[in-house]
Amino acid sequence: MYSQFCYYIQQDEQKRRTTMHISHKPGEQIEVDWIGNSAAIIDPDTGEITPVFIFVCVLMYSHYPYVEAFLDEKQGSWITAHIHVYDCFGGVTRILVPDNCKTVVIYNKNWNDQRINAVYQEMAEHYNTAIIPARIRSPKDKPNVEGIVGNISTWITVALRNEQFFSLPELNAAIKKKLEEFSRYEIFRDEELPLLAKLPAVPYELADWRIAPTSRKSHRCYLCDFLLAK
Repeated sequence: MYSQFCYYIQQDEQKRRTTMHISHKPGEQIEVDWIGNSAAIIDPDTGEITPVFIFVCVLMYSHYPYVEAFLDEKQGSWITAHIHVYDCFGGVTRILVPDNCKTVVIYNKNWNDQRINAVYQEMAEHYNTAIIPARIRSPKDKPNVEGIVGNISTWITVALRNEQFFSLPELNAAIKKKLEEFSRYEIFRDEELPLLAKLPAVPYELADWRIAPTSRKSHRCYLCDFLLAK
């Protein structure tokens, strides 16, 4: 009985917990996340259905979104999505707020003790932006993207449910077309775009980080018959 009483007290405290609306400056921050397997593509030869995963990015001031479908949620897709985001926006925000997942944080005992994934950190440094991951199970740390994820999930399933797509480029073309109806481009163009930081001279190039054993006599790492280090 006592444990049940404590449970309901805790639930009541959660409901009463004070929250505060945070206003954001234009060009300051973006939030990024995955929707999950909300769509699919069909192999035209076999009819096999392959689920795809939707990446969503939202500028926190204008709520202008970027959306793209990928075949997985692995690191390569995650980094590629960010490269496409910055290219699409034509600039970079000072702060990047991702979810607290393995492609972002690789060591996490608590929110104040985190180590960012090396490739993700390198990408952020290339674009001169700071990564501030949301806390685990804390959707209020990313209120804009959490809200728009639900909207886009509904929009994708409703707007595209009667259509069939036979390739990822075909699906992304349809998403881009529909997104023009959904987005807040005018606010982005007039109020946020001018305040974004400039893009680097070249886009970030995705690297494959690996740890290889070495002998005591030499230090060598081979990949596809090319000598990378000696």
